Amino acid sequence: MKPFKLPARLWQTLLLVLTAAAFSPLSVFAAEAGEEAYTPSVYATAWALLPPIIAIGLALITKRSL
Repeated sequence: MKPFKLPARLWQTLLLVLTAAAFSPLSVFAAEAGEEAYTPSVYATAWALLPPIIAIGLALITKRSL
């Protein structure tokens, strides 16, 4: 079976799109530098532990590892 090879122009386009996607959040974070940081109301409380506990519980249940 012959390996599939992409044309050079397609690789360049793919690289450009992935680079743009990787650097797009930087402009968002740079825009917020002058503003006061938003702090959620449940930050550093017991409620902040609830989502990870639910996620771990669901992962264990769906793997049937209990």
